[in-house]
Amino acid sequence: MGRLIDLTGHQFGILTVRERAEQTDETRSSLWHCECRCGEFIIARSTDLTGGQKRRCGPGCKYSPPKTRFTFTTMGQAAETTRFGKTR
Repeated sequence: MGRLIDLTGHQFGILTVRERAEQTDETRSSLWHCECRCGEFIIARSTDLTGGQKRRCGPGCKYSPPKTRFTFTTMGQAAETTRFGKTR
């Protein structure tokens, strides 16, 4: 059995780990309470989080990233613009 790595506060995709769950699953993996950016809470295995299999709350996730476009200036720095072309 490996050493427990505290994942509290870490972000995986759009999931943020809040605290460790008390129970373990049938494979004896550590379980974690996670909050998705859409507001849902789930319990996920540490191996799924660190391995990249769990990045959001599920297929019905209601989170949609903000709509922005990037244009490049002559100096090579990205300038963020909105849908109407105005720079913020």
